[in-house]
Amino acid sequence: MLRNTLVVLLAVFTVTAKCELDTNIVPSMVGGSVSLEGQAPSVVSIRVPRQAPNAPETFCQGTIINLNHILTSCQCVHNETNNLINPAWFRIIAGDLNIVVPSYRRFSTTASHIYTHPGYTISPRTNDIAVMRTTTSFPAGHNTIDWAPRNTHVLRNGLPCVFFGWGAATVTGVLNPVQQSIPAPILERNDCNAANVHRGLVIDNMICAGSLAATPNVCTGNLGGGLFCPARNTFELTGILSFGLGCGTANIPGVYTQVRFFEQWINQQLTRTDATPAGTLVAS
Repeated sequence: MLRNTLVVLLAVFTVTAKCELDTNIVPSMVGGSVSLEGQAPSVVSIRVPRQAPNAPETFCQGTIINLNHILTSCQCVHNETNNLINPAWFRIIAGDLNIVVPSYRRFSTTASHIYTHPGYTISPRTNDIAVMRTTTSFPAGHNTIDWAPRNTHVLRNGLPCVFFGWGAATVTGVLNPVQQSIPAPILERNDCNAANVHRGLVIDNMICAGSLAATPNVCTGNLGGGLFCPARNTFELTGILSFGLGCGTANIPGVYTQVRFFEQWINQQLTRTDATPAGTLVAS
């Protein structure tokens, strides 16, 4: 679970060391403050396999919800023609703040099953949520690997939520392999649906968070990552990044699938025994 030490997000951290990422890995959240060990132990990186010759390995994120499952975006688990990627091709990595230099707590696994929401659509983007079952159980909860509690309540506008991911200080800056955190307060839905923002695309089962100003923001490679919001003396998984990858640009705040609307569906996937065949069309 996210530790109460998340209050340190109020402090300002300076990124002092940068190095070139593996060119095949391209996470790119823009800006943020360096995460501390134990702040976000449920956050995982998902390496998505190459879908064409010489194409780069792409990057998504997910959140551990129990010993054998993570939540992510449907976009992360299908290819360019919207067919489900073979679960065994994914690499799911937990326990690392630095995605280039492994920590002694790094845990790597693949997926055995992937379940995408049957109502997922691309245009407009809706019901963008997927459950991945791992082939190997995550280690029992400890400071660097743990599962996140899920929010089931309505949250007020302005609540100081946070997003964790990997990226760079600027859109054109050198990629930083160390996990960053960015503030992502909940925004008024009407503001997010303005004509110069998301034009009415943010519906009830989504949540809009971040800023309308040009501030640190989510970007390509952060898809599927979790929005964590304070509740009951901890931080709970509230949303899954779906669109609004502003990369620091004004009027493009992040839009997240709101987890509380899918609680029953999520629980149903955790006990399924059938397997969705690779290649299955997963979007309409």
